[in-house]
Amino acid sequence: MKSDYIEFTKNKDYIRDLSNKLFPQVFGRGLLKDALVLMLLSDNLTIFITGDRKTGKTYILNLFLELLSHLKKQNSSLLHNKNFKIIKDLTIFDENVFEKLIKQNRNIIAIGNVINQKFDLYTSWNKQVGVSPKIFSEFDLFFAFKDIPDVKMDSKIALSMLKNTPVNLTELDFAVGFLEYANSFNSTFSKEAEEKLIKFYAEFRSSTQDEQKDTEPVRLVFTLKQYETLIKLSKAYAKLELSQTINENHVQMSIDFLIMILERASINIKTGEIDIQRVMVSKEF
Repeated sequence: MKSDYIEFTKNKDYIRDLSNKLFPQVFGRGLLKDALVLMLLSDNLTIFITGDRKTGKTYILNLFLELLSHLKKQNSSLLHNKNFKIIKDLTIFDENVFEKLIKQNRNIIAIGNVINQKFDLYTSWNKQVGVSPKIFSEFDLFFAFKDIPDVKMDSKIALSMLKNTPVNLTELDFAVGFLEYANSFNSTFSKEAEEKLIKFYAEFRSSTQDEQKDTEPVRLVFTLKQYETLIKLSKAYAKLELSQTINENHVQMSIDFLIMILERASINIKTGEIDIQRVMVSKEF
């Protein structure tokens, strides 16, 4: 099987293929499904999901719970020495309990239900969800689902629901087997990868700070939390490529993935720039 797994990684879109094997019932939501794959190879990745009502947030979490249940029944090595916590409504979750979960180095997926029916991408997240900035600051990845009419996409989703695509157990077993093998790699950073990661972090912060005027409030464009997230993602990407070494390409993949998510989650509409503060604090721009 190892040769099959190695051959599988030669497919250009094998990560997306992997996520589709694990979650065939979900049409679209590719970035989130990829993030869940990365989480299975991580020890303490945290994901926050919010958005409009009735956009499938709880449905996806239930599917992930079903997958975890399947892995537990199979005594999968993916669950060895790992803890997962699924929070279906972070709005009513005790903040002190959440802090304890973070200290336990758990993988956490949480939904933050919006106070109103609709989620506004250009208004601070914690104001809409009612979750403190302190809790928000503990998350690595942020996703917001918007219910936007799109004839082409809506038609594909409707067709997918009619087909009610069942889980293909053969493909599921292959995906799980691949991830178990990938998880056996104890990937460590090469010197070049370390230098690339440090350089990106320092230069990205410097370039955005240089553009700000002295009279402007400091924008939290990139913090040590995001740097920590890049480390986690780089390790997971190296495992996905069945590599004992985290190389420069894995770092770049993690950068691209995180930037793509942050662009969707934390764009300041007035500046067009990534601005973590728009997610973290109760302030409108």
